[in-house]
Amino acid sequence: MPRRKFQIQIDGRPEQLAVILGFFNKKATLEMGGVTLGTTENLDQGIEFKLRDGSLLKVQMNTKTWPRDLIILRDGLPVPGSDSHPRTQLKGALAVMILIGSLNVGIGIFTFATGSLRLALAGAGWGTVIFGIAFFVLAVPVGYTYRTGKARVLALIGLSLAILIFLGDAAGTVYLATQGSTTMNPVGWVIMRVVLIVQMCRALPGLIRT
Repeated sequence: MPRRKFQIQIDGRPEQLAVILGFFNKKATLEMGGVTLGTTENLDQGIEFKLRDGSLLKVQMNTKTWPRDLIILRDGLPVPGSDSHPRTQLKGALAVMILIGSLNVGIGIFTFATGSLRLALAGAGWGTVIFGIAFFVLAVPVGYTYRTGKARVLALIGLSLAILIFLGDAAGTVYLATQGSTTMNPVGWVIMRVVLIVQMCRALPGLIRT
């Protein structure tokens, strides 16, 4: 069964919290320091525990997001490493930006190397390479903030620009498809873009709040 581990400071000492997820992430068992805190048959409803320092620990599966988030709050604040923690969400956004950059640069280079007419008709080429490089550049401030916690305004700008550019690219893909100017199937590409955009957008509130 999937086991996720988190570090929690209690009375100045690190303690390991383990969340052992059951079938379809419904059932869950919580352990701390090897001692079972409790078990729930429905993690969607959440479960709460009082820790020995008096703080309240709440664990719940968020059904409003996809993929579903494992929310772990201590006195109302996200536990580091949990899905709702700003740094975790920023890491996810950074991974998406690097993925987009790598795929576009890779596809562009592959198109030139193989002379693929199908990819060329789908729009791959120098523009694809430049598009990918742009995402690498925008990922720099996001990565810097993820590593240091500094320059959050620059990270917010870089991430916002990446989202806007990707939205524009999705709109352009749909328009070209309706005009018959590309061989690309717009439905699959748009769905993929929506998933990636949502992942990037999830990191925005954490950057704005801090």
